[in-house]
Amino acid sequence: MTEWIRLKRVDIINLQNVEYGTITLSSKEGKWMSDCKADVLGIYGQNGSGKTTFVHAMKLLKMILQGESLQYEALPYITEGKMEAGMMAAFQLRCDGRMYYVEYKVTLRKEKFDEDHRGGNEKRLGVYVSREELKISSFDGGRWGRKHTLIVQDQDVEVLFSPQSLIKKMTGDKKEKLIDLLVAKSLARKQCTSFLFSHDAFSLFVDEGGELGSVCRALRTYGQKYLYVIDTRGWGPINMNAGIPLYFRVENKMQHRLDAGVVLFLLDRPTVMPKELYEPLKKVIAMMNPVLGEMIPHLQLELKDMGEQVLPDGKEGLALEAMSIRSKSKVPLRYESEGIKKIVAILSMLIAAYADFSITLVVDELDAGIFEYLLGELLAIFESSGKGQLIFTSHNLRPLETLSKESIIFTTVNPKNRYVRLKNIKPNNNLRSVYYGDIQLGGTLEPLYERTNNIAIEYALKRMARPVSKEGVCQQD
Repeated sequence: MTEWIRLKRVDIINLQNVEYGTITLSSKEGKWMSDCKADVLGIYGQNGSGKTTFVHAMKLLKMILQGESLQYEALPYITEGKMEAGMMAAFQLRCDGRMYYVEYKVTLRKEKFDEDHRGGNEKRLGVYVSREELKISSFDGGRWGRKHTLIVQDQDVEVLFSPQSLIKKMTGDKKEKLIDLLVAKSLARKQCTSFLFSHDAFSLFVDEGGELGSVCRALRTYGQKYLYVIDTRGWGPINMNAGIPLYFRVENKMQHRLDAGVVLFLLDRPTVMPKELYEPLKKVIAMMNPVLGEMIPHLQLELKDMGEQVLPDGKEGLALEAMSIRSKSKVPLRYESEGIKKIVAILSMLIAAYADFSITLVVDELDAGIFEYLLGELLAIFESSGKGQLIFTSHNLRPLETLSKESIIFTTVNPKNRYVRLKNIKPNNNLRSVYYGDIQLGGTLEPLYERTNNIAIEYALKRMARPVSKEGVCQQD
């Protein structure tokens, strides 16, 4: 049983514009043990410098740990011109009464797959999980033991996995067990999923027990229940004024059940949802309202039941309208500002991450549409009294004035060393001013900003502002 799990570090190799980058959470010395304090990490840098790449890496990690196929989903994330990409995620966790430090390393590789298309057989480029490795160290006698390799599997070699002693331990004299593992590996290769976390192999490892079973179960649980990634596609419906995605997570301790996911409230009409979602959503809103009312004075939410409807699959549903309430005046939430819609969309997940040591919430462009003073105060509160992990990207620099220096990472112009923390920051330094100074004057080992030529930009703007001929060419002076 997983008691808690904590992300400690992520290495990225050949993902989009990051050839190599390392991001470490909990940078303070002595913070390897569970101390029930929050990790807040803001990633800052110029456009196109690798902030969103980290978000995409976390999205891929979640898919891998859940045993999902990466065949076409991962293809856009591998650096152009590279055949392989990879990452390493390190965790500290406690399960079955023991504490472990775990490193999970995965390599993704491009390959052309046969695909039926209009009766013909075509080749289409995709991605498969080519190699996985688990390393582990246990905490015994008041100190960490030696880190050793638990398992290595490579889809491009004939050996099932290594070490051989693990194969013998799992299969013994049972040929059917060996066949099951071989079939599971073959299916993982064909379906472009992780072998360790594929449905068939995962159940075999967990049934075997021992450290491998405990660690695989803990990482799978992390991907399913504790890691949540909201990228810019999550904000798409709000930006297009099409809907409000409500991300939610509610634990039903009486029934030992977790209700989590995202529902989209339409902005042009009531939203028809399955009846079983009504009660969990009411609980989510009841949990959100006390916090929402403090963040946005006097604002409360409620679900208005607009009557029963029949879903396209023939099941019974309810037409629901999300309503905002101010001074007893009720209006549909669709009429609120973009910033309020965004706060509503992620507030349930923020509350869950604030309260749960194991949750990692990753949000791309957290600052978009949110008042900068509120953003800074909200993050400072999370850092000072929260428990979980919040990783965000932002262009608004207000958090640099409210968060500790350990909670901020900057991107560099060097694709081989994308992420750095600023050093030699004194307690009375304003990190925002220091960052601006480093951009303008330099002084860091890795440049933080690739200089733009203002004269060239001005010239290009003026050139494009000239009258255009019928042929579509800018006329000369």
